[in-house]
Amino acid sequence: FVYSDTQRNSVIATLRKGFPLNVMYWAVRSDNKYEVIDGQQRTLSICQYVNGDFSIDGLAFHNLQSDQRQQ
Repeated sequence: FVYSDTQRNSVIATLRKGFPLNVMYWAVRSDNKYEVIDGQQRTLSICQYVNGDFSIDGLAFHNLQSDQRQQ
């Protein structure tokens, strides 16, 4: 399952408004790496935005002010 652009954008809009996302569950594997149990699409949406794969309303992550990026 992959989020649509609308769903993906909603994740970022939620964060930018300062609202919490639903709980995401991660587990530590036996090789000390992490595995996403719940929240994969939200995690991918955040990583893609930070990586510059998409922008919202003309604002890409690298165009945000430093306090907005920190948020």
